[in-house]
Amino acid sequence: MKTQLLVAMSIALATQFAHAAPVWKKSGEVSYLCGGVGEEEFTSLESLKASSNLAVLLTAGERGAYVSDVMLTVSGAQLKVPLIIGAAGPLCVFRMPPGSYDVQAERAGQIKSARVQVGARVTSTQLRFAE
Repeated sequence: MKTQLLVAMSIALATQFAHAAPVWKKSGEVSYLCGGVGEEEFTSLESLKASSNLAVLLTAGERGAYVSDVMLTVSGAQLKVPLIIGAAGPLCVFRMPPGSYDVQAERAGQIKSARVQVGARVTSTQLRFAE
């Protein structure tokens, strides 16, 4: 009986932590989250776009398949140092000072980039790699 109770409590705790809100990472004046591997995680990150001011979607091919394992660099005059992160999923959302930024993504030797103007509302950009 005690064993069944412990197992039930362990499952309940694991479920609670599995659905916990993601924790924003911080680097200098930028807070960010990257992920979106799996539908539930992607949907969770999508819902956070409203509380961010930059969203970057990483895709490949004509159909826009989601990709991960991308090195992402964000630079601009508003940042003391460029933000360099490994994107573990296809969607990254940022909270950063308003201004003009260069976003560069590198995957398997390919480099894609975009210049974005970030303000109070979310700016979205998609960087698409060849297959």
